[in-house]
Amino acid sequence: SDWSSDVCSSDLMARVIKEYDATKIRIIGYTDDTGTVAEKTAFSLRQANTVFNFLRLNGVDINRIVVDGLGPYNPIANNKTLEGRKKNHRVEITLTNVQ
Repeated sequence: SDWSSDVCSSDLMARVIKEYDATKIRIIGYTDDTGTVAEKTAFSLRQANTVFNFLRLNGVDINRIVVDGLGPYNPIANNKTLEGRKKNHRVEITLTNVQ
């Protein structure tokens, strides 16, 4: 996707998360398995923190948010291919109802 559509999607995501304020938010970063687990875990946490900061700057209550970086764990694609490694570099956001 191009950058402008990513920004629109991100803005929409922030508005939706703010609107559904009776939820807890879990942000988890993942990577592929090239390099050391420590490097990949640190990188995935930085990715997740980037999303956290975006939500914070867009008015989402930080007390609702949990951030984690799981590095190469829980891949969704094969790390032996470039395409698979690209898919494994991701940030997942989960909303859980607190009521």
